[in-house]
Amino acid sequence: MLSLKFAKIFFFVLSAAGITLSAFTSYTGFFIAVLSYFIIVIYSLKLKRIPLTGNITVAFFTGLIFIYACSTTGNYSAGIMPFIFAFLTNFMREILKDIEDIEGDTAKGVITFPSKAGIKTAITVIKSLGVLLILSTFVAFYLEIYKIEFFVACCVIVNPLIFYFMNRLKSGIDLIEIKKLSSLLKLIMILGLFSIFLGI
Repeated sequence: MLSLKFAKIFFFVLSAAGITLSAFTSYTGFFIAVLSYFIIVIYSLKLKRIPLTGNITVAFFTGLIFIYACSTTGNYSAGIMPFIFAFLTNFMREILKDIEDIEGDTAKGVITFPSKAGIKTAITVIKSLGVLLILSTFVAFYLEIYKIEFFVACCVIVNPLIFYFMNRLKSGIDLIEIKKLSSLLKLIMILGLFSIFLGI
């Protein structure tokens, strides 16, 4: 088992190495790496204890991977839709996980969004994010960011799965169902990113 001191040293060594290596990609990549380091530190010290803010931070970093990758080529527009898709699906999953852990978190005195606002409100937020996710696929196609293959894949596979997910998400949901829906969100994100790949 790692000691706290060793874990901190290991974190700072890896962070320093990552930031140093990012300097060889691009100025923007280096800036993203430095900014990410400071946000992670703030998240660990403060943000993760603030309902919803911690969820947003985790989801943001999941999507930021694609922006960082695009910074190496300078083609930032290519990373916008993957960022949106990864951010929204992970934001939904983060809130869903908080619903799953609500009893344990409450017992430990951890205040999450579902425990503060209620499960019904948390589910409403998740479904609202699902609607935004579906709308984003139509906007991307309307703006001709991707080819017809993207829109077809979204209409035939991705968006129906999002509708199916939202339909199964109800106030009286049990832990087993939550775990299944959490896995379904992972699948939706993978299929969404694959649809983007098809439309490039």
